[in-house]
Amino acid sequence: MTHHDALVSLLLGVEAEVDQDGWDARPSLLILKTRAGMINAEVAPLPEEIADAADYVEHLATAVGISPTFRARFVAGLGPNILGLGLVTEAWAVSDPQAVKDVQRSRRVRPISHHPRRQELRIVSAAVPERDLCVQRIRGGVPTLFYDSADSAIGRRIEGRVPESLRTLLNVVRSISLN
Repeated sequence: MTHHDALVSLLLGVEAEVDQDGWDARPSLLILKTRAGMINAEVAPLPEEIADAADYVEHLATAVGISPTFRARFVAGLGPNILGLGLVTEAWAVSDPQAVKDVQRSRRVRPISHHPRRQELRIVSAAVPERDLCVQRIRGGVPTLFYDSADSAIGRRIEGRVPESLRTLLNVVRSISLN
């Protein structure tokens, strides 16, 4: 099994475990580690008062980037052998092109959570060196895998606040771990 295959299997497994617990779960940070040639995921639930996981991860990335003291504590708290970081969360989305346009036009006056064609989805995102992976499941549906890599012909770019923040966090962790 290749490294990529192992990561895909791991994320699909994490999503399946989370799915067994049902919906409306609190977000969790994933800490991807390597041990004895195996990849595993440690799941660390975010504090209960965190209402917006994307906002939290974005602020965490900023704090780690600007505060040397906070950065050192954060990295030390993760432990050794960090391969990547991830997030398990739920969000609202719209998928049909007209609904996307409606949301883009009205985002300031009506959040996506109030759109009549909204769908709830679970997102398991992970950033590892030179690769992002994401498993999404629309409530009532099956998981779908998205990924990108250094070779853009293999996947598609995963964009948004969460993947960008995870990449920022991972870069800081790796820069400290490699020194």
